[in-house]
Amino acid sequence: MKLIRATLTLLLKIFAADLWLTLTALGSVAVCAAGLRFGFLSPGVLPFILALGVAAALTVGVARGSKR
Repeated sequence: MKLIRATLTLLLKIFAADLWLTLTALGSVAVCAAGLRFGFLSPGVLPFILALGVAAALTVGVARGSKR
């Protein structure tokens, strides 16, 4: 039980440490889910939206890291 608690604590710290990465990932997935749910995105477009979300997260992470 201690191992599971330690693992979950570590994962929470990782996501909290880079909040912009977490928000960008959740935002990309939310856009894809909403697009599928309400029918304004086709399934063929979703990988490109997710890739753009990853690129945005990396760009913001590098930009923020270079200022430190």
